[in-house]
Amino acid sequence: MPSMPAPPRAASSARTEPADPRRTEQFRARLSEQIGPHRFGLWFEHGTAISVDRSAITVVATNAYVRDWILRNFREPLERVAGEVLGAESSVNVTVAEACISEPAASDRGASDQAGARHVAREPDSAAPLTEDPRRRSSGSQAVRNHALRRLEDFVVGESNRLAFAASQQIGDGSREAPSILFLHGECGVGKTHLIQGLCRRRSERAPRQVIKYVTAEQFTNEYIAAVRDGSLDAFRKRLRRVDLLAIDDVHFFANKTATQAEFLHTIDAVGLMGAKVAIVSDEHPREIARLSKALVSRLLAGIVAKVDAPDRDLRNALVRRFAQRRGLRLTDAAIDCVASRCVGSVREIEGAVAKLAAVSVLDTRRVQGEAINES
Repeated sequence: MPSMPAPPRAASSARTEPADPRRTEQFRARLSEQIGPHRFGLWFEHGTAISVDRSAITVVATNAYVRDWILRNFREPLERVAGEVLGAESSVNVTVAEACISEPAASDRGASDQAGARHVAREPDSAAPLTEDPRRRSSGSQAVRNHALRRLEDFVVGESNRLAFAASQQIGDGSREAPSILFLHGECGVGKTHLIQGLCRRRSERAPRQVIKYVTAEQFTNEYIAAVRDGSLDAFRKRLRRVDLLAIDDVHFFANKTATQAEFLHTIDAVGLMGAKVAIVSDEHPREIARLSKALVSRLLAGIVAKVDAPDRDLRNALVRRFAQRRGLRLTDAAIDCVASRCVGSVREIEGAVAKLAAVSVLDTRRVQGEAINES
């Protein structure tokens, strides 16, 4: 079985060989099959980066909490899939993105706070997009870029998601017409997370001086509970409320959590008073989320509520073609139509089907090459 070191090695030393895109895609597809698309999307697509080289799998989580959760709950499937993709001698490295805090000097804090300066955590590419201290930017340092987040440019638009995409684009572009609150909802795997990550990434690229925070509702809940226990609510609120854009994924996780819902409502109000935008994703319409407070439902309905439907036939064909192109896979029109006709549930299902085709193509190529070598 592949080995998994404990404690995890630092991200900077976890891998020396270049990543193999095809093996990475194959690993992601097999891991999604092993743990289920929903769990994979929740823990391995929210800024968590996966890379695969000839002998090692490297997973870089956004923070220590996500890393520890992955180690506790997904150690066995990670090792099992690593063995399938790379062989028994492979290794799995689960690391956390190195984070540093940008803080002013003690003598400057009073004046800075009175002037409304924002001091936020700065994390590298694999973490959620956050900006630096503005004074450090003025000295020539660049804003944080999150290359792990998906891009709006890569989103395939169709009739089922046109409104949601347009509203996401407005927030990403910083348009005056952008809604103060955007609530995206729809079934699992239809592209909601792609949109919210895409608008965060575009906003960070178009306005690098703005403070952008992207978290899942589960992370919000866990950090809130920890802050209550530790007596650090003020610090928690500063991190989440002094922003220009707050993005929350999987907000249906707040169902039946009365205290967390109240804190989230106050957070939305505080962010709104500062003129910031809020983008929210859920599997359900606000009215359909179990035991969501009337006050919070009313606040969410004050923005734009856009449903992302399952892709129709034309959009499914376009998605198959796009995913195949990304992997350098050549498919005939008949093959594209065949995949699109069988994968009618979600975008994630289509992506998984194309990833399987790509993996099979790689295996077939290796088999042919091996036969040729043996014959020679």
